[in-house]
Amino acid sequence: MAKVRIRGFDLHYEMRGQGYPVVLIHHLAGNLSSWRFQIPELSKHFKVVAYELRGHGDSESVETGYSIKDQTEDLVALLKQLNLQQTHVVGHSIGGSIALNFAIQHPQLLGRVVAVAPPLEPASKEGLAENKRLLAIAKEKGMEAVAEARRNILPKKLTGDEELWSGFKKTYGMTSILGYEKTLEASANMPPIAQELSKIQNPVLGISDDLDALAPNLNIMATKIPNFKAVVMVGCGHFPTLENTAEFNRNLTDFLL
Repeated sequence: MAKVRIRGFDLHYEMRGQGYPVVLIHHLAGNLSSWRFQIPELSKHFKVVAYELRGHGDSESVETGYSIKDQTEDLVALLKQLNLQQTHVVGHSIGGSIALNFAIQHPQLLGRVVAVAPPLEPASKEGLAENKRLLAIAKEKGMEAVAEARRNILPKKLTGDEELWSGFKKTYGMTSILGYEKTLEASANMPPIAQELSKIQNPVLGISDDLDALAPNLNIMATKIPNFKAVVMVGCGHFPTLENTAEFNRNLTDFLL
């Protein structure tokens, strides 16, 4: 694991394996541990770079730079620092939004892109109300309490497994409240990615889950992205990386290899 200074903050990342690069971008309130079941498998075939967004994990918490546009440019700066000319990109949730925006803005740097349950539009009125509720909990009780506050809407595959649930809460706890707040603001002010998907010519895999509210976004992607493949995982919610690791990893490696 290492840190690199880019765009005014210290970014924490891990690089493992050899071969064509694959960059992993985690979900809101995630970090490197969000990919703990994917990195060992992917590093058998690829040079894997997993990094932590501003205000997450051991990356520095700063006051600005959390927009999807800024975080896309963070990725570009990281690739430059690591001397990577081109890479596959895998993003989960808001990481998927960043990955798709990267594909729109910087196709020459991209091989293939995998977007796992990505938001494509700014948060809805209901989403904004929920974000406000969770942020209040974060400020009063801490980030692990935010995970607990979401427990009743998360699938039993995650919440019912003591080891997985403990790890999930620990991951949330490693997110700074500032980073969480600013990334929520970024989701509320997301650029209209859905309107620009037709610009993506690179191969795209969209992965979602039948129990996830964002599953319909696969249909939007399918109608707009020319070179698109969709995978719907049955019986999973928003975290297939944890809930059904074997199937998720198989779909991921089959597409990237």
